[in-house]
Amino acid sequence: YTQLIDALRESYPAVHRLTGAEFFRFAATEYILLHPPRSPTLLRYGENFPGFLDEFEPASSVPYLPDVARLEQLYLDSYHAAEAQPLPTPAFAKYLSERMTQPDLRLHPSARLMTSPFPVSRIWEVNVQSSTIDGKQRISGGPEYLLIVRPRATVEVRRVSRGAHAALAALE
Repeated sequence: YTQLIDALRESYPAVHRLTGAEFFRFAATEYILLHPPRSPTLLRYGENFPGFLDEFEPASSVPYLPDVARLEQLYLDSYHAAEAQPLPTPAFAKYLSERMTQPDLRLHPSARLMTSPFPVSRIWEVNVQSSTIDGKQRISGGPEYLLIVRPRATVEVRRVSRGAHAALAALE
């Protein structure tokens, strides 16, 4: 199981940091028992881990944990999505003016949308970017609407307004 646990830890570094190594190993082992790999490649292994955490009773005391895992999975999905050039702003404006009545717009292939009742992107950022956490970290904020996208070489997690999220969801 070590290789599978390591693959899950690499895919879900913030979840690992939030739960600690011992609990993560326990949760990962339970996940592996319920969801053995179906492919010799581990690239997509663990994509059901967020849903597993939703139902995993020992993790219920950390209600935002499944959403942190969802964000990490969407990050990976965005990273591995097809390449495409984003439309530059001037070309986009011209396109809209020419096709205002019937715009045929699509999101970038790497774009993923997420909502959470928790400040999940802030929790994730602290746990993947900060080298030390003193245990007194206060993360404020309420619901978040997120766009996870890789318009160039790097995946970006962007907080967007509720309205922007709804407009982007209409393009899916």
